[in-house]
Amino acid sequence: MDIMDFLFNEEEINRSKFAAVAAEAEARGEARGKAEGKAEERLNSLSNLMRNMHLGIEQAMDALAIPLDQRDLYAELLSKQPPVSDRA
Repeated sequence: MDIMDFLFNEEEINRSKFAAVAAEAEARGEARGKAEGKAEERLNSLSNLMRNMHLGIEQAMDALAIPLDQRDLYAELLSKQPPVSDRA
C-alpha cells in the first residue's frame, strides 16, 4: 500500500466516523426536541384545564394522566407562568 492509498483510506474512515457521530447527534437532537415539545404541550394542556375547567393543578394532572414522578417538574414550570386569570 502506498502513501496515497493509505491517506485515501484514512480519509474514508474519518468520513465514516464523522457521519456516524453526526447521525447520532441528529438523533439525540430530534429526541430532545420531541421531548421538549411534549412537555410544552402538556404544560399548555394543564394551563387550559385549570383555566377553562377551573381544575386545580392536581386534578388537571390527573386528567392528563401525568406520571407521579413528573408532577413536581410541571408544578415548577407552571409556577413560572403568569397566573391563570392573566393568560389569554
